[in-house]
Amino acid sequence: MYVHLIWLGVFIMLQHSMLYFFHHYELPVILQQAQLQQLLIRNQHQQHAAAAAAAAAAAAATAASAGAPEVLPQPSNSEEVSATPSSPPSGSEEDTLLPRDAATVDGDIPPSLPSSSDATDAVGDSPPL
Repeated sequence: MYVHLIWLGVFIMLQHSMLYFFHHYELPVILQQAQLQQLLIRNQHQQHAAAAAAAAAAAAATAASAGAPEVLPQPSNSEEVSATPSSPPSGSEEDTLLPRDAATVDGDIPPSLPSSSDATDAVGDSPPL
């Protein structure tokens, strides 16, 4: 008469044991393997990107040393492509084209040229401190 209740109790206890075992032993191992796999894939993509960037830099250096014109990367579709700038850079055109040494008088920087500590001249040298 109470056999059905015993079988129901055994079934529920079995289900509980299976869920407990899965959540405490199997699931953490599965999650750890998935996390490790994602880490390995991410590192592999970073290494491929770094190798591609190094190859592009080497190709650009080879092209520059051979006197060939530098090949610029093509803009993606999300970037706006414009042949000429819509407005000139800050300051007059003469100020931006002249090197800093050519525009200085007695070591003073004229107010029309950038005078911030992070500004550099047209040659690419560091600004005087």
